[in-house]
Amino acid sequence: MVTFSQLQQVDLGGLASAAGDFESLVRKWDLTQRMQNEVIGTIQQSGWHGDAAGLANAKLTWARDQIHAAFEEASALAKTLRDAHTEITAAKNDLTTAVQNATHEGLTVDGEGAVHWPPPTTQEDKKDAEYAKSWKAEAETAAKAIGDAIDRATEADQDASRALGDDTGSDGTAFNANPVGGIPEEEAKAATYILGLGDQAGDAQLKHLQDILDHHKSDPRFATSFYGNQDPATFMAKYGAMAQSGDYANKVHRIRIATAPRVARELVRAQGCTNDPRLAAQAPAAPF
Repeated sequence: MVTFSQLQQVDLGGLASAAGDFESLVRKWDLTQRMQNEVIGTIQQSGWHGDAAGLANAKLTWARDQIHAAFEEASALAKTLRDAHTEITAAKNDLTTAVQNATHEGLTVDGEGAVHWPPPTTQEDKKDAEYAKSWKAEAETAAKAIGDAIDRATEADQDASRALGDDTGSDGTAFNANPVGGIPEEEAKAATYILGLGDQAGDAQLKHLQDILDHHKSDPRFATSFYGNQDPATFMAKYGAMAQSGDYANKVHRIRIATAPRVARELVRAQGCTNDPRLAAQAPAAPF
């Protein structure tokens, strides 16, 4: 649990800097696409065939997926660190305000966060049976405000601890490819990447796409980045390529059924439409 003195004295500059560094890293990230286009794509177009080519392609694909997993993990870490900084900063501001309000009312707050009222100094106050009662009510109000600020910081600290564990996963030999809850615009990049794989998307990637869509279903920043930057024909062509693969007909059936209607609705909403969708006539028909 966070203590009064810890929250009062904490310097959040390092946390802000770490969050900013991770945000800058993921916003400039182009390694996944470069690996696909400049390395894997070049080899696939070279005409190289045989066992060695197949082995090399598998290794390079694994490397590409690890690079993308590193992006996913970094994006989630950036969001976790920024959320922690925002919430703990707010809790510290709440504490400062609570202490200032207590002082303004004539109370004192000691180094442990305990609230005290002044002893009676006049004969009238000393004889007043309500003196302590009235001050006690003031002190309890101030103590609650201080306690609420500390509780807010404690909750933020615990949430950050859990999220960092979830973001990095338990496998010490690989990046966590499936954290959810990163920066909306960067999560949109991840969703676009998986969608662009079409029928090459694996089961885990499809599940991750569904998780991302579920997590950001009401987030306009995500919708703008994921749906808003694609025209309907291109979007549905990518989606159709993923959905029409015979090999995936059973594997992705439930995901496809759950995802397709919302994808269409959100695409129309992001495009600023107010009537029923009129998606491109040439878009491939997906089996849903």
